[in-house]
Amino acid sequence: LTKRFEKIERGGVAEVLERLRANPNVEKGEYCVAVELPPVEEEPPAQAAQSPRHLVLDALMEGRSMKDAVRQAVQAGAARQEAYAAGLEIKRWLESQLEDE
Repeated sequence: LTKRFEKIERGGVAEVLERLRANPNVEKGEYCVAVELPPVEEEPPAQAAQSPRHLVLDALMEGRSMKDAVRQAVQAGAARQEAYAAGLEIKRWLESQLEDE
């Protein structure tokens, strides 16, 4: 077997395609295309940061006590003082709703 029409073309897609179109022997032989792609840096999906109020409310909806809900919010990354303030705010709001009835 001979490799009479073997030729290596390197470059961008448009450049290589242009050279192939200009090659009178383009229909002879076979082609192997190798493409080098830049590495893709995958970032972990960003989770939306939840406010301490949301964290406390989520824990309350799971059936936790206010004290445990505040503790869980702190463990999830909320600042201790902000989680405590959110707990107080929610408690006061709940109490005001009971008074209105």
